[in-house]
Amino acid sequence: MKTRTQNEIIFQHLKRYRSITAIEAMADYGIMRLAARIHDLKDSGRKIGSYMIEVKNRHNEPCRVARYYLSK
Repeated sequence: MKTRTQNEIIFQHLKRYRSITAIEAMADYGIMRLAARIHDLKDSGRKIGSYMIEVKNRHNEPCRVARYYLSK
């Protein structure tokens, strides 16, 4: 059985769910460096965009994180 790479996992997630944050990547797949995986995907020719969203941190304070999505 072939093991999927982190890049493959993230790309499949984007195709299925349309977007992802670093928090979701860590919680769902144990992937700690989402920005690095996104960089790899962009280098391989994938069109991926991002925008900033506001979320609450563990102290219930607002902070901003990137949400990545597949571009057309």
